Amino acid sequence: MANDDKDIELCLVVTASHLSNELGYTVDEIRQDGIPISYEIEMLIGSDTPRAITKSSATLMIGLADLLEKERPECVLLLGDRYEIHAACTSTMLANIPIAHIHGGELTQGLIDDSIRHSITKMSHIHFVVAETYRRRIIQMGEDPKYIYNVGGLGVDAIKNTSIKDKRTLEREIGFDFGEKSLIVTHHPTTLKTASDNKEEIESIIKALELHSDINLLFTGVNADTYSRVIFDTVKKFCSRRRNAIIVNSLGKDRYFSCLAYADGVLGNSSSGIMEVPYFKKSTINIGDRQAGRIRMPSIIDCGTGVKEISEAIDRLFSPDQQILVSQMHSFPYGYGGASNQIIEILKNLDTRDLTTKKFNDIMSK
Repeated sequence: MANDDKDIELCLVVTASHLSNELGYTVDEIRQDGIPISYEIEMLIGSDTPRAITKSSATLMIGLADLLEKERPECVLLLGDRYEIHAACTSTMLANIPIAHIHGGELTQGLIDDSIRHSITKMSHIHFVVAETYRRRIIQMGEDPKYIYNVGGLGVDAIKNTSIKDKRTLEREIGFDFGEKSLIVTHHPTTLKTASDNKEEIESIIKALELHSDINLLFTGVNADTYSRVIFDTVKKFCSRRRNAIIVNSLGKDRYFSCLAYADGVLGNSSSGIMEVPYFKKSTINIGDRQAGRIRMPSIIDCGTGVKEISEAIDRLFSPDQQILVSQMHSFPYGYGGASNQIIEILKNLDTRDLTTKKFNDIMSK
């Protein structure tokens, strides 16, 4: 880890949902892991409308403007494709500080995150990707191949560094019984759709799950995205009337991965279902087009947002044929671990002084 490396001085900035009581105040989990936090920047406005998200982004940019002027880091390391990461990237670019970005080159065609991710790529100078396909896509975007590194997925590192909890201990901690059949449900807003579209989508999921009353359901919290509250409120009402369903705002890394080890599978539209769940040799029912474009494994069951389609996908997940298929998986496109150490070594040995002067790598002229 970078905070243990004597050659790197880590300045960790925590913001957004990590500091939200409504979303679990997960900054405490960072502290429990023993990682020192340099700065906390409050940014979330108490609403999930596009207007509020825009104002939240502006608040973060103002806070980062002062921080970056004070610290003047040699490089800022960013991960992902969320709006707060875009705000951080914009602030850093305007401060003329080199940016290293993790998870570029991917596609999620059902989300505004797709545009955000590609925009971050064009503002960044160093690129850490999780698969060769994504490396080639960033080259296609005009970035210098010299600074694009295929290191694999950080999620794999997190899995390998997690000690799976004892099942009974875990059940007591979260107040959930995995029983004979169980699913983890993680469904986030599809940000290119309207509030009514997102409400209709989560209601279809609930109706499909009502057809399978024998399955114990563990819902995880919703991202701090546009229209997130309509999903949270619908799920909360459902859990209040179904005895074998609960919602936990934030399980934390260790509990989440431990739950994946004991549940029969995952349902929803989270990237974790595509990129992490397969390593547990469990199936994922991926609903809708939120993750359209990501590399798939045979364990992924894609389905539409209709009640009948979701219900049939649940039946397929529990079918003997699907269970055999998943148990025989042996090749994983997102690597086998070691991404963290590779990133640290690359950053330690990279001269970042002239990186902010970028040239477009024009593949059309070659």
